[in-house]
Amino acid sequence: MNFVINILRTILKYITDIIVGIWHLGQGMYVSMRNFARRKVTEQYPENRGTKQYFERTRGHLTLDSGKCIACSLCSMQCPNGSIEVTAHAEDGKKQLDAYRWKLGQCTFCSLCVGVCPVKALGWKYDFEDAVFNKASLVEELKIDN
Repeated sequence: MNFVINILRTILKYITDIIVGIWHLGQGMYVSMRNFARRKVTEQYPENRGTKQYFERTRGHLTLDSGKCIACSLCSMQCPNGSIEVTAHAEDGKKQLDAYRWKLGQCTFCSLCVGVCPVKALGWKYDFEDAVFNKASLVEELKIDN
């Protein structure tokens, strides 16, 4: 008698699993068909470059206002992975900026350098197209006006 009951339970579980599987398949098909019928929100990026709306906190490329920069090197000290190198020399008791190197390939875009700058010489611009074939071209010398 136990043998028959075990077989009936196994058959009942098998049928229940099939019904549950069909139910889940139907739910998945419902979600897929509902999304298939919705309006598309994909942006055609290369074609609509001029009409692109950027968010306020978009971080693309680092910019330097070298007229404001006092070569304090706080940005390079604050950078968590060393993607900023500042070289300067002393002239008449003041530091003068020689070179400002930003390694885009290492940057995590955390914006700690921009936040720590005491004279607000660093900022972000919306240029974010950085696809290159050579990793060495991701090192940028930011322009210095002497």
